[in-house]
Amino acid sequence: MNDVFNRTIQWYEKNAEEYSRKTSNHLENATLFTQNLKGKKILDVGCGPGYDTEMFSSMGYQATGVDLSRNFIKIAKQKFPKLKFIQGNFLLLPSSDDSFDGVWAQASLLHLKTIENVKNALKEFNRVLKPDGVLYVRVKRQVGTKKTEIKKDGRFFRYFEKQELQNLFNETGFSVISCEVCSWKKKRGLGISILGTK
Repeated sequence: MNDVFNRTIQWYEKNAEEYSRKTSNHLENATLFTQNLKGKKILDVGCGPGYDTEMFSSMGYQATGVDLSRNFIKIAKQKFPKLKFIQGNFLLLPSSDDSFDGVWAQASLLHLKTIENVKNALKEFNRVLKPDGVLYVRVKRQVGTKKTEIKKDGRFFRYFEKQELQNLFNETGFSVISCEVCSWKKKRGLGISILGTK
């Protein structure tokens, strides 16, 4: 792991309780994803305190959350004790091949330092998806020339262009269904939502 990524994870470890109080699920982004699912098994990658995992479970899906932050997993298990949460790295997911119908990656790839890491994560998502599995990714949109930024709190962010994200999907074995520029919650700028199939 590189230093900026470690510092980002350390920030989430330290601020997990406060972050979990301020965040909520992303129901507004889920419809297109669920409409394209062929089955019920979803992996919520970078699940944080588990709100999206719980959202999918309440919709009738068999949702599993995975996050590298030990404290997030602890909070998620406390909040939603009936659901399955695993501490794990999405560059090496603790799941077998072809085991999920959908992978949901809401605001998680944007913390990876290099494009090579992003590609490796997408390849891992492909590996754990069943044939015709669906991948949803949401990241921050690049505005201007700045590709990366380290916030004052020490967190690292990577920004993406729309065509760049589509190319990354194609290079890692996904066919793009849709790719849209969208608003980020709480006026935090613009994001890009992309949906693809294996």
